[in-house]
Amino acid sequence: MLFGGKKERQIEELFKHHIDKVGEVVDSMYKAAQDYCTDCAEFKQRASEVLHGESEADDMRREIEQRLYEGAFMPIQRGDYAAMVERVDKIANQCEAVAEFVMLTSPELSSEDKEGLIRIMEATVTCYQFIVEMFDQFGEGQAIITLGHKVEEQEQHVDKLYAEVVSNLFKTDIDLASKLHVKMLFDRAAAISNRIEDASDSFSLIVSKRP
Repeated sequence: MLFGGKKERQIEELFKHHIDKVGEVVDSMYKAAQDYCTDCAEFKQRASEVLHGESEADDMRREIEQRLYEGAFMPIQRGDYAAMVERVDKIANQCEAVAEFVMLTSPELSSEDKEGLIRIMEATVTCYQFIVEMFDQFGEGQAIITLGHKVEEQEQHVDKLYAEVVSNLFKTDIDLASKLHVKMLFDRAAAISNRIEDASDSFSLIVSKRP
């Protein structure tokens, strides 16, 4: 157990369920990207799983916030924990933004674009695994710092992948409107790791305030 009191232990379980649910959303988004890039008929179903999972994560976030303001943790701590769950939840929100964009606009991807999108999503899944580890080791300050550095490094790796695929995109001969359409997809996909880094910062902030 990470927390001592009864209310805090109950919220710990809710935190864990929420983090796991957001992880499921990230995994579903990765699989949805794979399906889209291989013209798999299951893409729409997988994308729907992203949207449904995001909705479930929202419900969990609201329950945690309600429990927090019903008296769990010291008043001075509640804002930090609420910010932490909010930032984790925004990871799922960003996955939803990617899934909806693809479902609604059907960007036309070259083989190089598809490869780039899959590489970005693979790196994003790895990045989120560090968030799972951060929660599992929340009582260990040094471990949180180390994992936070790993999140930062992985987010920078995603940024490099993004810069590479966008640079290659604009070297092609397709029309500008098509280039901008595909770039909007890459923008949204790469932003997931930015949300993961924001969540990591929240973990580190809470740990830094402990005596």
